[in-house]
Amino acid sequence: MRRTWLLTLLTSTFVCLHSMATEPLDSLYQCYISSLMTAAQTNELLQLLYDAEYADSTDLTPDHSIRERQLAVHLAMSYLLYDSGDLHESLDAVVRAEEVATQIRDTVMLNDDLASHHGVCLFRLGRFGEAIEQFNKCVTLGMNRQDASMLSSAYSNIAAVFLAASTPENKLYEEAHTYILEAIEHEKQVPGSPTLSIRYGVASEINIKRQEIIINFNT
Repeated sequence: MRRTWLLTLLTSTFVCLHSMATEPLDSLYQCYISSLMTAAQTNELLQLLYDAEYADSTDLTPDHSIRERQLAVHLAMSYLLYDSGDLHESLDAVVRAEEVATQIRDTVMLNDDLASHHGVCLFRLGRFGEAIEQFNKCVTLGMNRQDASMLSSAYSNIAAVFLAASTPENKLYEEAHTYILEAIEHEKQVPGSPTLSIRYGVASEINIKRQEIIINFNT
């Protein structure tokens, strides 16, 4: 999803800024998706995204409003910063994207991307309670849309949070087990899903973790 967003933004939203790059945009993008991007290339992409947000509105295609572009820019910046390891800045960017999204109609298809990425940032920063709040938003959206894939992803993320927060005392690994099973049930509804095996793998890891905690607690 991060790669799709960044590519879409680079190729369709600010082609007008192509001449500002010292390297072709497709070259920068290929470095990004292959994890070969240097710090200088990362900074250049971030600068292009920043420039895209504030480019003159006459450069916009008819299908993009200024707010829509700002939303796309902030979200893409957040993805890029996250992949670069700048978790705090990534979180700030996705929060800005959410603020812009409140000013735009018909952003329902983006809300899952925003809440999910917001939750992942919080999770990586150890802010588990807040992360679960964001992932629960994804659960609500998935239920409203009857989207099995979205629900599976949301439940799997919640399971990961509970597992990370588990201790012998709080036994949150049991919650993790419950949520990953829920994720598996929803993933089974996705025809030909390549993610189902990953869900089973996570369930296995959770069971191993459960056993380790129980054994350590009893010794």
